[in-house]
Amino acid sequence: MTLDIAPGGVFGIVGHSGAGKSTLLRLINLLETPTSGTVTVGGQELTALGGRQLRTARRDIGMNFQQFNLLRSRTALGNVAYPLRQAGTRAFVRSAVQASPHLDLLPAALRKHGVDEAVAASVLAEVSA
Repeated sequence: MTLDIAPGGVFGIVGHSGAGKSTLLRLINLLETPTSGTVTVGGQELTALGGRQLRTARRDIGMNFQQFNLLRSRTALGNVAYPLRQAGTRAFVRSAVQASPHLDLLPAALRKHGVDEAVAASVLAEVSA
């Protein structure tokens, strides 16, 4: 099977219960290993990568599963912040700035989620310029 999605594209997979939608997504990011063939995303053959390299590659693959498992104790920003913070504070702040229509409220929200004020100010200045 070949599935081509343009860079930056958004693609939805629909089908009946049990049709294999979640399995396909799990194969694309190698949460499940194919029994044959290869999985290539963005020109990179994921099936040839080791554990650390695969974890790094997965950071560039965005997927939402049916059971997206939000953390109930966090706000919407907190749920988005968690994986971004794991990827690095600057990436988190940059994403938050780009997603927020209320830049005046953002510094307080970033502080609430443990972002250093100097880092937040630096990235805000970069993105606002």
